[in-house]
Amino acid sequence: MLTIQEAKSLLTLASVALACVAWLRMRPPRGRLFKRLGVLLWLGFAVELLGTGTFLFNVPNGPIYTVYGGIEFTLVLSLVIIERPELRGLVLTAGVFGLAALLLNIYFETDSRFMANLGIMTMASISSVFMLNLLWHLAEHVEGQLWHEPRVWLFLGLLLHFVALAPTMGSMKFIWNRYPIVAINLWTIVQVLAIARYVLTGIACLKTAQRRGAFAA
Repeated sequence: MLTIQEAKSLLTLASVALACVAWLRMRPPRGRLFKRLGVLLWLGFAVELLGTGTFLFNVPNGPIYTVYGGIEFTLVLSLVIIERPELRGLVLTAGVFGLAALLLNIYFETDSRFMANLGIMTMASISSVFMLNLLWHLAEHVEGQLWHEPRVWLFLGLLLHFVALAPTMGSMKFIWNRYPIVAINLWTIVQVLAIARYVLTGIACLKTAQRRGAFAA
């Protein structure tokens, strides 16, 4: 019998897998944005597969998600540069700041059970601001109804994920030491919105393929 935590981990893995399948449904050429998204998706699938396996066998996986957090942050910012190249300087500066926060947190973190919470919180906060900027930019420049634009679904999914991740990661270690049940419930919110992120990413991929009439067999 699966526990609730095991079921949530498997659901997260399944949502990433479905997003990867949706990405594969787009025939090449996929364009720079969706090519980079493919790297992010397949890396996310590999990490979730490894993370689920280690969780099921009770192996600490905090370091895995910490390293992934830094790589994911870099890839997400590259999506911003692709979408809005005029922000390149600002994005690179924010990227250096976020990665520096992560490295400092890794250096001072002594408990391998936890990810580099404060570093990931910083990167999630930066990512949230840029996703909001991209959505605002699309709202101003996309003609017609916004929900027909695939990038809206993509950036909305990322925004939901990072907006939930930032405060949760910032407080997780402190809450866990005092109220572990509350910490588990907070993490459930992150997991649910992570699933929503990948569902919305899959919708973005399918809408792109539908718009181009380019579904792969």
